[in-house]
Amino acid sequence: MKNWVLLILLAAVPARASFSLEAAFADLSKAAAEAAKKEKKRRIFPLAPAPAYESDAALPAVLDAPLAELRDAALSAVTVNIGGRTWDVGAAPDAEYDDFYLVLTSGRERLLAALAPLKRFLSGEGVVVSGEDGPLLRLNARISLIHPINGTSVVAVDAAAGRGTRDSFTVGELIEALKSKGRAFRAGDVELHLYVQPEAASGGAGLSGERSIILARFAGMKSRGWAMRESALEPGKALRAEAFGRTLVLIKTGEGRLVVRDAGPAVAIASARP
Repeated sequence: MKNWVLLILLAAVPARASFSLEAAFADLSKAAAEAAKKEKKRRIFPLAPAPAYESDAALPAVLDAPLAELRDAALSAVTVNIGGRTWDVGAAPDAEYDDFYLVLTSGRERLLAALAPLKRFLSGEGVVVSGEDGPLLRLNARISLIHPINGTSVVAVDAAAGRGTRDSFTVGELIEALKSKGRAFRAGDVELHLYVQPEAASGGAGLSGERSIILARFAGMKSRGWAMRESALEPGKALRAEAFGRTLVLIKTGEGRLVVRDAGPAVAIASARP
């Protein structure tokens, strides 16, 4: 009897409802595919910290540094001189950790340029970054297929003067400079660099005021990073996080230091991305 009732109820449903259901499944499949594609293209992944164990306090520290020295250090990695002005060039992640922004600072003026999509840098117009008085710089990329890191350069041009005033730096120079600005340490056989960087505001409209702790592993085109909000660390309260196949313990001390301890291989290796 129950089966007949079910059939009657199904027969009463408008035919178009089945199409709506199919459309919903199609939308979900499309969203899942887009999410997977986005995840595959990620260069920086969000950390998922968890409470540390009491025994973690006995682990040796692989990094112990004053937070004041770590904050914003990578905002000034390389410099370019254009039209009589010197610009410090650094990098900052966006709040969702989808990508990085180039951050250009000259005195009190700060400009941001999203690194993705890369094709914008390859267009004839390039990426135009503007200040309060209008366009200031135009950025273009010159890709080297033979040497994609050390041979690829970013060219900065005075947006007003045009081709007369320009300067450039290679991707390799920027990476080496960024490495020197971070604090290097080893966790097992993995060399990592730690940064405490400001986040880019939505749409690259300046910096948001929030900062992220970034763990980066430099490996050419396979370079990757993990990040978490600095505000997630409460003074004196240690957190565990898995990155690059290691379990790391992070703690912000009451004296304003950031301590990282290595708890060994990650428990869930499958969840740790390369």
